[in-house]
Amino acid sequence: MDAAPTAAPEVERLVEEGRAADHQRLAGRELAAELTVGVPALVAALAFALLGPDELSGLPWLEAVVLTVSYAIAGRVRFEVGLGATDLSLLVLVPMLFELPPQVVPLAIVAGDLLGTLPDVVGGRVHRDRLVKALPNAWYAFGPAVVLAYGVDGGPRWGDWPSYVAAFAAMVVCDAISGLAREGLSDRVAPQVQIRVLALVYALDAMLAPVGLLAALATEQEAYAFLLLAPLVLVLLAFAREREQRLTQALELAETRAAAAEARAEVLGAVSHGLQTPLAVVVGLADVLHRAPPSPEQGGASPITGRLRSEAHWLRHQIAQTLDYQRVHAGHALGLRTERVDVVAQARAVAALPQDPPGVDVVAAGDAGELMAAADTRRVAQVLTSLVDNARRASPPDARVVVAVSRADGMVHAEVRDTGPGIAPEVRERLFADPTGARGTDESQGTGISLYVSRALAEAMGGTLECDRTAAGETAFTLALPAA
Repeated sequence: MDAAPTAAPEVERLVEEGRAADHQRLAGRELAAELTVGVPALVAALAFALLGPDELSGLPWLEAVVLTVSYAIAGRVRFEVGLGATDLSLLVLVPMLFELPPQVVPLAIVAGDLLGTLPDVVGGRVHRDRLVKALPNAWYAFGPAVVLAYGVDGGPRWGDWPSYVAAFAAMVVCDAISGLAREGLSDRVAPQVQIRVLALVYALDAMLAPVGLLAALATEQEAYAFLLLAPLVLVLLAFAREREQRLTQALELAETRAAAAEARAEVLGAVSHGLQTPLAVVVGLADVLHRAPPSPEQGGASPITGRLRSEAHWLRHQIAQTLDYQRVHAGHALGLRTERVDVVAQARAVAALPQDPPGVDVVAAGDAGELMAAADTRRVAQVLTSLVDNARRASPPDARVVVAVSRADGMVHAEVRDTGPGIAPEVRERLFADPTGARGTDESQGTGISLYVSRALAEAMGGTLECDRTAAGETAFTLALPAA
């Protein structure tokens, strides 16, 4: 494939942060987290090795060294996932659990992780502080080692598969608790994101475990048969390198797009600020012309004046939306002023604005003066203007757009309903998050930022903005604001 892949945004962010962190010293909180989880792991591994059920006098030292080195090599075949990575170490861990006394395996895992990280430290690709991250990995092998040490006698046998499933489950539980504890103590990753990352890691482990068991069964018949896994490791190494390159391309592409978006936002902000003053003059003149009595020659209000007034008001709204988009995009405050807002009066004011195209009836339903919200008057009008305009543009000629204002559960609701073509359920939430247009690529839909900005304004005022479909099949956008 020629195109670079598109990763999930949070995975892209975590991979980028993980790569950058490899070159840095462990921050104080992160170092404390690694030691808090890693020191007990090392103590438990040492105690288990000394007090476990097997005698260590007959330990096959040569095989232990070969397995540890093999584990280090397999661990270097890494697939980046989030702030960490998954690797092929399980292919060696499974034979190691059968060929060595299980009670020494957690220590062998720590030694293998240290050995596997050492070349990167020597080469300057990883800071030496990162060596401490090998200590908590003892928990990775601790669970299955305990299950096999006390639950299985002798070498691998198909008949013991329930114990092997239990050993795999113990590995997942111990490693997940260790990983979540480390990330939780360092406060780097939200638990829900880390759980999704771990799910990918354990899915790969579940596929590798049977291959590791086959290697253990073969090694039971012929010493060092697990080394036959080397060709598989080399093939997967090639895939891992290719995936790493594609992730790099995706990260570079995302960075380029982010820089371009930032530049566009700055240009839009500068242009919009510059247009505000002359546009205010145009709007004022258009309103004066609209209110002026027609001359006897005209015989009535000029359609040109009405069109000029409509376009001037719409352009002023678009500039306000553009400026707010820049503020939201940059993470700046929107500058709200909370006051008592008559939502019905604002809805009727929006309904009375010049409309183009005409022929769509906008009605504000509710009693003025009774349905008051604690919000910003100008921003409420801005959101309602966007919602009504979207509804008008999506509706067929002579259709009916309704703005229904009500109160329930301590919130004032302004529901804008239209009879347009509707929005697919899978698109409704995405249209708020991605400012690419609400209902398609038709130019009549405007700039595509209105709903994105409108939801940001609603949330900044302590409310919500949702899209749904009514029982009558109408599209409904509901702005909910705290009641005053």
